[in-house]
Amino acid sequence: MIQWLKREALVLVRLLTHPLLWILLSLTLAGAIVAYQIHYSFNLDVGTPIDQAFVRNFHDTRVEDGTGRTFRWSDAYGYIDLSGTGGGVPFDVTLTINTGRPEVPVSVIVNGETLLQSTFSEGWRTLTLPVDASHTQALASRDLVVEIRTPGYPAPDDRTQIQGVMLDSVQAVSSGSGFATPSITQLLYMGLGVLLVYLLLGRMLYPIAAYERPSFGWGVKARGLYVAFAGALVAAAALVMLLAWYHSGNLAAAVALDDLLAWYRVPSTSAVGQVALPVAGTFALSYILLVLVEPLARRVSKAPGAQRGARVLASMIAAAFLVRFGAANLPQINIIDLPWHMKWLRELLIGNWQALYFPGQLSQVPREWGLAVLIPKSPLFYFVTAPLAILPWSLETSVKAFTCLLDVSLMGFCYWLLARYAPALGGWRAGLWAAFAYACNPLSYRALAYGILPTILAQWLTVASFTVLLALGSRMLIAQPDTQERPRVRGLLFGLFILLAASLVAFPTIAVFNTFVLGLLALFWLWRKRPQPKRLGWTVVGVTAAAWALAMVSYYGQYVVILINTTLPALLNPQAAAAEGVDTTAQAASTVHWSGPLDLVGWTAGYMTSLIPLLTGLAGLALLWWAGSKGPRMALFSALMGAWMLILPVFMIANYKVDMIGKHIFYTVFPLSLGAGIFLWGLARRGGAVRWFAYLSAGALAWTALAFWVQRLVQASF
Repeated sequence: MIQWLKREALVLVRLLTHPLLWILLSLTLAGAIVAYQIHYSFNLDVGTPIDQAFVRNFHDTRVEDGTGRTFRWSDAYGYIDLSGTGGGVPFDVTLTINTGRPEVPVSVIVNGETLLQSTFSEGWRTLTLPVDASHTQALASRDLVVEIRTPGYPAPDDRTQIQGVMLDSVQAVSSGSGFATPSITQLLYMGLGVLLVYLLLGRMLYPIAAYERPSFGWGVKARGLYVAFAGALVAAAALVMLLAWYHSGNLAAAVALDDLLAWYRVPSTSAVGQVALPVAGTFALSYILLVLVEPLARRVSKAPGAQRGARVLASMIAAAFLVRFGAANLPQINIIDLPWHMKWLRELLIGNWQALYFPGQLSQVPREWGLAVLIPKSPLFYFVTAPLAILPWSLETSVKAFTCLLDVSLMGFCYWLLARYAPALGGWRAGLWAAFAYACNPLSYRALAYGILPTILAQWLTVASFTVLLALGSRMLIAQPDTQERPRVRGLLFGLFILLAASLVAFPTIAVFNTFVLGLLALFWLWRKRPQPKRLGWTVVGVTAAAWALAMVSYYGQYVVILINTTLPALLNPQAAAAEGVDTTAQAASTVHWSGPLDLVGWTAGYMTSLIPLLTGLAGLALLWWAGSKGPRMALFSALMGAWMLILPVFMIANYKVDMIGKHIFYTVFPLSLGAGIFLWGLARRGGAVRWFAYLSAGALAWTALAFWVQRLVQASF
């Protein structure tokens, strides 16, 4: 451990002391200073979605009758904050205001210096305030803050609301020459951003040979450092160009670029203060994740080249976490169901665990079902995440980070399973492709954007339990009667029991899925005439029964009577349930009325966003099933994946009665990723045009996932 920490510290020191870093930072700061010298023109249309980052102490957006003009009422004190404009160059500030009342005193203060004190009558008017050398204080400030101060008047439609003036637009235009003094804070933030990109890329691309024995010498041919330098230089150039665009254009142009970055409402130069801490924290967590995953991945396989595979896997997991958590943690990005989950988590933290555990509001079915009945909804997610409250930052941030970490950790399961149980189909190399397919599956991003966080935890528990089942099964199928591995088998049995019981409690419909898959596997092995499969089949039956017994005692038992007497009759026959006194507001327990099978299939394809994971996944799973006869481990692996994928048609059929398809299509992401890894590796190893087809398919999948993630975050930010 000490040697590992020392090695990582030396790598970090070498990255920080490399001359390329200081050249990079110098170029970044020089470019930013040059960008500040460009004459700027800021045009802010108040009342549109982009103004929220710039106005403070203003009321909600309003639209003027007849003209459609958008505006906001200020309070007695209203502020327009345009940070990072630079100081020392004369400029003009133009305001379009309407007092809305006769004889209203108005004061306009720019950067702490009063430039206007006058009385205005009702009506729209444009005020232009020049800031030249005679206004020393206003000119020297490197940020532009415009304050509008008026007497406060109670609003006619809401006496509790104090109104000042109506503000329609703000314009700031540089009107003279001279050296623009940059904002030191902006320069520091830009330097920090470039440094973070350089460090993460540098650690990802650090030569493996040099990593084994890092030194402070410069003789090692570290091409990865130059690639990291180039990547960070591209990031620096992008930031400088965005800064120049921000200073030479208008806010609408800057926002158009922000659409691509998923920040949307906040041009990056003004939002940098808000996003600096979340982004820096995300990069730091990604770096730590990269450092921790690589040594773990090295233990998976000792095959030639596996060290490089471990580095690639660790880099992909760090990048996937960066994309997921980095975007989800930005200001004004809303995870749709997160407030609901935080509500129940805080109920638990104040000690009201009964509200989560016993049948009540948490267990009500979705409102769109049109039924006022109860169905078990597990509180396990809230009990698992409750200890995160001790961390010094916001609980929402911790929950999002924990969920993203659970999600990306399944990439490691993809790598491990194929390396251990499918060496003939690519092994660790196919595992890398599978990890990539999981990282880029749009359904994973849909789950995060929707905020189905308990389902993500349940999926992780299921994958972990089935991984232990594979290890247990391979030992029981291969072991001879006189082996001395029984204590290890007992440990695996206990681990399977605990993980399976937790996954059953974690989410009710996933509990049905787990039982369905395990039942199929048990029947398959009991049908075999050899003693080892029969023994494994009875073992699965026993562990599943014991896990269900624990789940019933710990949680589900209190819902048996409710399900039998109320919930199931209401789901099967809402009209009869209404006659029995159950409150129903719809004629059927369904949110979607399908016109036929093709309608459901088309909707399912649209929900998946991209058919690449489905097609490549099924093709790869077909190869796995074909190769299942080549050994007991492969047979066990292929049987599990075959039973797992039956969830797709089964729940599509069930969806005709109750709309539940969404979460369960998401549940196929893991096996489809394994299949996609096998298929894409099979293409890539052939070379030529076939290899390029694999690369193009992977690129198309990555682009689809990124575009979907940006779109969902933009929509959720409203």
